[in-house]
Amino acid sequence: MRLLTFWLLLASFAFIPNALHAITFVGDYEGNIWTDYRNWQPHQVPGAGDLADIPQGKAVYVNGQISVGSLILGGGLNSDGNPNSSLTINSSFSWTSGTVGVPVTLLQGCAGLWQGSLGIGANITSYGQVSCDANITMSYSSIVNYGEFDVTGTHNFGVYYSPASFE
Repeated sequence: MRLLTFWLLLASFAFIPNALHAITFVGDYEGNIWTDYRNWQPHQVPGAGDLADIPQGKAVYVNGQISVGSLILGGGLNSDGNPNSSLTINSSFSWTSGTVGVPVTLLQGCAGLWQGSLGIGANITSYGQVSCDANITMSYSSIVNYGEFDVTGTHNFGVYYSPASFE
């Protein structure tokens, strides 16, 4: 079911007017920071109208206040250590595996939180619709939901190293 949902979400990008431009994180330059165009294929930094793909086994460091159209996360989404660094996702967030270690705001769209863990300081704020079919491990973090949050299946929300919260 997760795989079907993932492919349906991915296929839905094809029907979005002014379709998002897909840009894949490849890493290996300047500490794997988001804003270095050499870390992305094709060589451009994803912006508010793009689909960023961070594959499994890759980890990017968000350095500043970044905005992206959509995100497919299979690897690591980390902070560069600056407390002002954050990621805003404008359309959709598909989380297939990996970790989130930087504050994320979902303005609209659907987040497929299928498996992964929220790391230290990884606060996720959603104003859209979140569909969760995953085991989520939280440490020093929170999920704040102002929209709709649907959990499907039988899964665990584990809290390690309190405080961690779900609102």
